Amino acid sequence: MDIRAETIIDLDNYPVDRPQSAEYQGVVERVKEGLTEDGCVVLPNFLSIEGLNALVQESEKRKSQAYYSKSKKM
Repeated sequence: MDIRAETIIDLDNYPVDRPQSAEYQGVVERVKEGLTEDGCVVLPNFLSIEGLNALVQESEKRKSQAYYSKSKKM
């Protein structure tokens, strides 16, 4: 898998490669609004299918190094 921004990010919906575009500015504004209102931002489908597959493959390769803890219900 070629791990470059243009292969792992859905650039149609998140044009991070075109910072001068109106679409990019729209994404930035949505992110700023989310951070201001909620303190966090969810970017649905930010990763392309290829990017998501690369993330899953990398996670699978490194799962033996993961730290697991018991979850505490509140």
